[in-house]
Amino acid sequence: MRFLIFIRHGETAWNREKRFQGGRSDIPLNARGILQSELLAGALLREHVRALFSSPLVRARRTAEIIGERIGLNVRILPELVELNYGKYEGEFEADLQEKYGAEFMRWRESHYTLPAPGGDSIESVSDRVSRAFKAMTGVSEDGDVAVVAHQGILMALKALLQGNYSVEAAKSYKQKNNEIDLWDIDERRPVRRLSLFGSFAGRITGDED
Repeated sequence: MRFLIFIRHGETAWNREKRFQGGRSDIPLNARGILQSELLAGALLREHVRALFSSPLVRARRTAEIIGERIGLNVRILPELVELNYGKYEGEFEADLQEKYGAEFMRWRESHYTLPAPGGDSIESVSDRVSRAFKAMTGVSEDGDVAVVAHQGILMALKALLQGNYSVEAAKSYKQKNNEIDLWDIDERRPVRRLSLFGSFAGRITGDED
């Protein structure tokens, strides 16, 4: 079995503040995000990762660089992995959006990105560029795992594309925290394991599944 290893970038100040950071917001990692990236790198040390890809945005790119330095791989940047555009919600605090837009915002929030933000993207509307990213990532190695560091929305879009399932229920299950790794079987296009890495770990990736 070959894994496609989905890695969400480490935490940023905007993550902590519950502020929407899409593809137009290039926010760096905070101190906790750097620690998370180092833990993610340690978890991948004994994996058979043959290629490491990243979004060009600094929060993902720096996470990938920390991982690459530890496991001995160069980071390959794919512009197609830039985060969704959150339209008029971009850069706004969640609490402010709830107060300002009420039911409109909550309907979008509860859709888990299956609906586009006003003036923005949905996980389905970016399927063309996500498809190009998948082909680029899986075409480089036939004998090892492939790791990709990107963002919440675009990782959800990639998983939805692989399973052909854009339902709200499926989209909710695709979400990852900043300290989680999702392992998917590349050939069968299905999830194998989800791991939270803010605890101890050793050897080939093992851990508590959500």
